[in-house]
Amino acid sequence: MSYRTALLGFCLSLRLLAQGGLFEPRIAVIAKGEQGLWQVRGIWGGFTLAPVKPDPVVSGAFTGQSGAVKLQDQLILLNESLEETSVLPAPPGRALFGFAPGGALKAVWYPEAKRIDLIAEGLAVDTSLWAGDPISIAVVQGQSLKAAILRDDDVWLLEADFVTGAVQCSMLLPDVKPPVLVRPDASVVFFRDGALIVRDAEGIERAVPAPPADAIGEAGKDALVVRSGSSFYLVRLEAERLQIFPLPNSRRQQ
Repeated sequence: MSYRTALLGFCLSLRLLAQGGLFEPRIAVIAKGEQGLWQVRGIWGGFTLAPVKPDPVVSGAFTGQSGAVKLQDQLILLNESLEETSVLPAPPGRALFGFAPGGALKAVWYPEAKRIDLIAEGLAVDTSLWAGDPISIAVVQGQSLKAAILRDDDVWLLEADFVTGAVQCSMLLPDVKPPVLVRPDASVVFFRDGALIVRDAEGIERAVPAPPADAIGEAGKDALVVRSGSSFYLVRLEAERLQIFPLPNSRRQQ
């Protein structure tokens, strides 16, 4: 094979890789149930979807630094390169993920089993005094768990000891209804009057018009995923504003 032929072959391979989106920056990673785990590449508003794990997943979340995928009876931990770092046994059903500032996964809530597991400590948190079921959790201020708790039809914001689960404080969020996402920076994400709201720890809100949602989750550095029926949207978190973008139908990308 001549040098020219080899060079042409190499350039063609690079072109094919680029067309496949492998050289595009990764923006987010999303779990799409029966369609598996997908990464979103490209630029904001110009997305390419590529499968990471084609097998069905129950739940998943990613912060850009770490992530997790819940299968039927396993929890798979991922690093920032989406490599598996650990596979842990898990109870059946969904999982909600509690990340810490910096993006590390610290805790997992299993709604059907009604238990929170601390990943590094290998312990379960006692939630018997929480008087409601968590619908979102995060780790804030080192040794504190912050959770959105559903009590009847009301959403309460609760802070508890990271290890013992002892409640430190709680407050009613009268204008908040599920779905809700509590983030490691102590902000709360929810929907109100046709808009997605991000309320920070000081009570300052940012908003962007958005469709009604069934779920909100962490998807990447400064990125959230919103599921509305069978459609998915990415939310870009900026200091002064929010932006929301529809994702292409991943079935067409296969």
